[in-house]
Amino acid sequence: MKHLESLAEEIGHKVNRLGEEKRKLAESLAVAAEENARLQVRLAELEASVERMTEEYNMLKMAKSLSDTADAGDARKRINELVKEIDKCIALLNP
Repeated sequence: MKHLESLAEEIGHKVNRLGEEKRKLAESLAVAAEENARLQVRLAELEASVERMTEEYNMLKMAKSLSDTADAGDARKRINELVKEIDKCIALLNP
């Protein structure tokens, strides 16, 4: 009988230890989920920043290409190319 009591006590200790490990893992998971959410927000901010900087870069590149042209004919040609490209984009947006 003493053997069964000892075995039951040992099982009880193991169950308690498993419960404690489960609690610690749940806490760890919650911390990881919070960190993941924080990193997702940061990623979205950085992606928006990259998009904004890309737009600025393209505008600067276009301004430089227009200022580098030797004569008005080259500038007019470049503007016409840009207008065509804008028209294509607009056409893609219209269903």
